[in-house]
Amino acid sequence: MDRLHRPCPVCGGRDRFYLVRQPRNGGPPFWKCRRCGYREYTGLPVLPRPASARLSEQDRRTLQRIMVAASEQLTSEQLAMATEAQQYLRRRGVDDATQRHLIAHRVLGFVPCAWIDAWKRTEYDARILLGDSESEAQHAARSVLRLGFGRATNVPSIVFGYWKKNQVCAIRGRRIPPYDRTVRYWSQSISTALPLFAPAPDVWSCATVGLTEGELKAIVAYVAWKRSVIPFPFLAIPGATVRNPEWLESLRGRHVVLAFDADANGAGQRAQRELGDLLVSFGIKTSHIHLPLGAGQKKNDLDAFLLPHLHSKGSEI
Repeated sequence: MDRLHRPCPVCGGRDRFYLVRQPRNGGPPFWKCRRCGYREYTGLPVLPRPASARLSEQDRRTLQRIMVAASEQLTSEQLAMATEAQQYLRRRGVDDATQRHLIAHRVLGFVPCAWIDAWKRTEYDARILLGDSESEAQHAARSVLRLGFGRATNVPSIVFGYWKKNQVCAIRGRRIPPYDRTVRYWSQSISTALPLFAPAPDVWSCATVGLTEGELKAIVAYVAWKRSVIPFPFLAIPGATVRNPEWLESLRGRHVVLAFDADANGAGQRAQRELGDLLVSFGIKTSHIHLPLGAGQKKNDLDAFLLPHLHSKGSEI
């Protein structure tokens, strides 16, 4: 049964379903509820997995160029023209001064609809002008579609840059309402092991850091830290269920404070406990912030909790 735009039979949430067309475990496609995790199989055929998940060296170079291009166009002038993105960020608690500050560090930006098509044309022309073969330029254009950028970037998105060793290694986009009705996030990375998302480099100088789920929540917490609303900044993971052993090395020697979503079904709280146990098992000092969940409230998250406190502070970071 088509579950899109239908309520979840378990938690009752409306418009919470998204289609997992090709599960990573090779199983059949299924609908999944964003709120409670309920799954319902679609009856669609299982798609064959590619022979190898490894990127070819040509595709890897193409992907690196795409990500560098995306990070390089994150300029204050471009975001100033992108009123949809700017207004959405303001509503979420990220003022204009903070936007400019984070754009300067290339961890926040905006890509308009079909930006990848413009990039393909530029890449194609540059290769021809530099004397490279036309077939190589065509390969780069095909790689863009093979890597999924044609589908991912067909609507305007706010983009978060992930950095490792002073190089962009991944970009993750958050589609802007109302373009996010079916899919809210898209991402591309050189490797499957994403680093932690840091809103700005000065976060890494802190002995105590928070850890939450979702880049925008870490950015709102960064605003709160800069305005002395909270005593430490936050890093972010893409989602509550994402695990990466490399995080442990970057967190070792720090005091880590976890603050995941409070969900009526306990999903966020459960993920926070599991990650906390993992950090403790590796000798990392860990504390927990349990966000309150009021009567009848289905969800409470870090940015929503901090937003009322930010209104009483100034706009400059």
